[in-house]
Amino acid sequence: MTASGPVSRAASLGNPESVRAGTRLVLLANDAMRARRRPFSILAFALYQAAVGCLLAWPIAKTVGATFGRNPHGDAALFEEGGYALADWLRNSDDALAALTSLAIPVYFAGALLGLVPVIGLFASIAHTTPDLRTPRARHLAPYVVSTFAPMTALLVLSGALKVLALMLAGAVYGALASSLALKWGEVRADELALATATLVALLVPVTDIVHDMARAALVRYRANFGQALRIALRALARTPLRSLFSYAWRGAAAWVPILLVAPLATRFGGRPGLALGALFVLHQSVVFARAALRASWFAKALRIVDATPAPGPKSSLPSPVSAPAMPSSL
Repeated sequence: MTASGPVSRAASLGNPESVRAGTRLVLLANDAMRARRRPFSILAFALYQAAVGCLLAWPIAKTVGATFGRNPHGDAALFEEGGYALADWLRNSDDALAALTSLAIPVYFAGALLGLVPVIGLFASIAHTTPDLRTPRARHLAPYVVSTFAPMTALLVLSGALKVLALMLAGAVYGALASSLALKWGEVRADELALATATLVALLVPVTDIVHDMARAALVRYRANFGQALRIALRALARTPLRSLFSYAWRGAAAWVPILLVAPLATRFGGRPGLALGALFVLHQSVVFARAALRASWFAKALRIVDATPAPGPKSSLPSPVSAPAMPSSL
């Protein structure tokens, strides 16, 4: 990659670009990997998340509606401040909740698995452009989905298992410290120390998420295999730990801002038909898109960090970029 050539083409380990004629892409230079250049890919990512959310919420809404449909105020009671009506329904609907949970769990996991398709497409779209410097289309991204779906699935399973183990470890640390320090420091002080220590252990969850996303970036950027992607991700995090953690943290914190801004309006507009319902829908979808945009921004940052990290192993084990024509500044 040269200073005058912001676009470069990398050779392929799995040769995913040659699955179908006309699907070849060129790799963007580091600084050109920006989520804001791919608004339609972000929109597709957000629409999928909204669709899965609706699929999860629909049976819950139907069940709650059947309960509150006889209420003179309809479901408006659910939006009253304090949420007492909803809390009372939750307390007295064990059978319904068990049925909903048994339905929600497979839907959630199926949604997470199928959600790899827009995730891979988003990564590939951010990292690449077409030979004529246009935004990649679905036919360009499909080979990347096919070639990386299996290792992406393995990464998803591994990441989920490690997060669960980290949370279990944090809970075990809290329980052990709270009981062992209670006699010496008192229950209140022991609980504070135990909670602080467990919180530090729980930080393994976001660290795991960072490594997971960097490994995803490596799969797309280098078209590496599962093991190579993990090594590249760990090496990238080791080279830039503070920058990676900060980049992930501020975007994660910012993703809560639209929720906090819209939540009070949900109480005000909720349970009212007509224009208020339409406004609430628009606000809800705006939150989904804003959070998807911030997530895509982090994906782009992960790609740039991984792209700047030399790949481990023999030089022949991973592709090396080859210079290509310069990209116009308007791209």
